[in-house]
Amino acid sequence: MKKTAFAGRLIAAAVFLYMLAVPGAVSDSARSGLDFCAEVLIPSLFVYMVLSDLFAGVASFFPNAAFPYVTIISGVLCGSPSGADSIRRIYENGGITKRQAECLVAVCGNASASFVISFAGAGVLGSVRAGVIILALKTVLSFAAWAVLSRTVLSAEERRFCIGASFGGGSLPAAVRRASAAMMNICACAVLFTVAADMASPICGGNSIARCLLRGALEFSGGIGECRSLAAGARYVCVCALIGWQGACVHLQVSVAAGEKISLKPYFAVKAAETFAMTLLGLLTKGAAI
Repeated sequence: MKKTAFAGRLIAAAVFLYMLAVPGAVSDSARSGLDFCAEVLIPSLFVYMVLSDLFAGVASFFPNAAFPYVTIISGVLCGSPSGADSIRRIYENGGITKRQAECLVAVCGNASASFVISFAGAGVLGSVRAGVIILALKTVLSFAAWAVLSRTVLSAEERRFCIGASFGGGSLPAAVRRASAAMMNICACAVLFTVAADMASPICGGNSIARCLLRGALEFSGGIGECRSLAAGARYVCVCALIGWQGACVHLQVSVAAGEKISLKPYFAVKAAETFAMTLLGLLTKGAAI
């Protein structure tokens, strides 16, 4: 553990020194990340994060058996990391157990419907239909992941939720305040990982697919934008794969939103499975989507 931490610090120091040597490139990357936040991320996320907060705030009105499915749908509509933040608050208020929280966080982390249809579909793939197909595939996988997790990780008693009024809030001012703070964290992470992706991209040389996948593995929205340089079929499959994985930037945001007490092991297991499944489904459906 100590050797790993030491190696991590050495890498961070080397990256820092490298960035000091090329301040202009770092500034350009950071500026590009900020532009992307203003043009794509904030319009496609902020309003939906507020709605997600309000939506989760009325959890007690849903039948207990329906709560996991409401959470998944909220994640599909509103995107990460709003679902993880809501789940953490319900867990901290005693509404769900730790294992229930970990399983719910694992399946509610999705790119928002607006992002998938408008940016990935219409903007990158040039087809709203392609965006709708990708969104439908990802939604089905989220429900399938919950079906597997709930029966392999949770006991029969834990599959029966009893949320009550444990959400702890749900007013519009509070929802706007929390969404604003979360949006700042998202944009900060996006800028950081945009810079990191730009610094790492040269190792891919002239391989466009490798460049898209590497960038997407770090900051998936920028990686999806990079897919515009690919041929139509490869572009669609790469976009599917990246929406399955979502990138280290989103994983960091989910980690912050979920808090230190909720383990992300189920989350990463689901992400790895969804990446494989979305890649395979992308190959199978590209004829219908493009």
